[in-house]
Amino acid sequence: MMKCLPRCRLSFKFILVLLLVGGVIATVLPIIFVPYRRPRNMVRNYILTLTPIGTSSDDVVEYIMSRDDWGNPIGGQFQGGVVYRGTPIPGWPLTPGGHSIVGAYSLRAHIGSYRSLQTLFIELSVHVDWAFDADGLLIDVFVGSGMML
Repeated sequence: MMKCLPRCRLSFKFILVLLLVGGVIATVLPIIFVPYRRPRNMVRNYILTLTPIGTSSDDVVEYIMSRDDWGNPIGGQFQGGVVYRGTPIPGWPLTPGGHSIVGAYSLRAHIGSYRSLQTLFIELSVHVDWAFDADGLLIDVFVGSGMML
């Protein structure tokens, strides 16, 4: 058994490659298996497959409540729609700060939280805002994230 030890030594290059591959796997696997860790546009598309445009607000609330891993709608309905902080969207009213207000009202739900290599000590919370028209039909979905305090 002692004779095997010199032959079984791992080279520095092999260990370095092993660590590199392990790091890539540890970074990529959570993105593959946890949808809310993906880029925002991918999360938005995922949410739209679950609650397509035109879905009633009651159906969206029912879907949110059916998910054990999502929080209940935060604060119920928000009058005035979703404040979109990107480039102003033509046709929607603006806040005094120049941001678009999309929809007549909206719902928000926390869909998960995570830590990444960049935010190792800070937990990021991911939420979704569903914007509805005056008739209660879904017109758009917005995904956001922020630090959990």
